[in-house]
Amino acid sequence: MKKKDFICIFIFFISIFSSCSISVKEYRKIEFIKETIVKNKDSESHKKIRGKEDWYETKFFQGNVFYQTVTNDEIKGESYSFFHFETPDTSFVFWTIPNFDIVPYVTFPEDTSLMIINTLQEEPSYYDSKYDDYIWKFDLENLKRGIVKKDSVFCKYCRSCFEANHKWIFTKSNERDDLYDGFSLTDVYVSSTSDLSDSVKVAVKFNVCSVSEDGRYIFAVKNYVSSERACVIIDSEERKYQIILGRDYSFMNPFYSKEEKKFGFDNGDCVIYIDMPQKFPFDALNDEFPYVEDEILEMYKKK
Repeated sequence: MKKKDFICIFIFFISIFSSCSISVKEYRKIEFIKETIVKNKDSESHKKIRGKEDWYETKFFQGNVFYQTVTNDEIKGESYSFFHFETPDTSFVFWTIPNFDIVPYVTFPEDTSLMIINTLQEEPSYYDSKYDDYIWKFDLENLKRGIVKKDSVFCKYCRSCFEANHKWIFTKSNERDDLYDGFSLTDVYVSSTSDLSDSVKVAVKFNVCSVSEDGRYIFAVKNYVSSERACVIIDSEERKYQIILGRDYSFMNPFYSKEEKKFGFDNGDCVIYIDMPQKFPFDALNDEFPYVEDEILEMYKKK
């Protein structure tokens, strides 16, 4: 290992542990969020998808399934990602891009026929400005006829973009990370859909996972905090957040239910809903994250 690489890694871990302490006063601000678990009405659809080993990044849209397949020809040195839709009547590829390692960020804005895709990856070796510097919008109004229209909005170094209530909620990589000059350090912004450049930063060093129907509340994960306690809900208007404790939600795919008015997690056979916090005590524009030790958690639960 080169000396420069060692120094970068050392600084990286120091930066993590420097923000991993929490005072008694701070952890008493944390509210333990209640869960509600219900049977998943789409569990049969999940079983169908699990049976196809070559399917990746599956999403549901009005009874239709979005999924990704990949090819990698090492002899020719070519690789591609194919994005598909499967409807009750047909299955077709609607977009093909180079690079089989792409893990897209896919969202479906509520009450629209749109799908939003971002392709920017953390590793700089995968960066391709032709695809990664855009928010890709797909019109699914004629999906049943096998027609998907594509449009794009320029947004350099953006990913995990959501559209809600005439607003864009998105993350943007403003600085390269310490390890490999990549795009993992993202801040959260909100703008109108009419003018992406007129945006406001609402949180630093978070990655957006889901947003509420009105775009105010954001379920996010803290960048570079190696802990299952790093999930939060951000109030984008107040620029404050509450830590979500308990289950390891960081490995689940959250969504917002407008019927329940809660964030939920589709776990295959069941759906886990979590109550919205009553308070948002932590400053989302402060990069210091109050890491919670297991011992403190157990002590707090007994109070």
